[in-house]
Amino acid sequence: MTPAERIVFANRKNNRRRSHSRYLTTISRCRTWLKEASLFKISIKQIQALPRNIAHRLRTNGFDQS
Repeated sequence: MTPAERIVFANRKNNRRRSHSRYLTTISRCRTWLKEASLFKISIKQIQALPRNIAHRLRTNGFDQS
């Protein structure tokens, strides 16, 4: 294994780890987002029915209706 190959291999390993952790944070974010939604008695269907930018604003501001 040449040094270059070793670097590529290490990078690949790190990327896999990084992408998995990103996936996990996304899941936990979705979970908290769903918990908040249930607190506000908002169903998933209602959220999906909203225009995307409003839904996004709700998500990012933690339901601050601006």
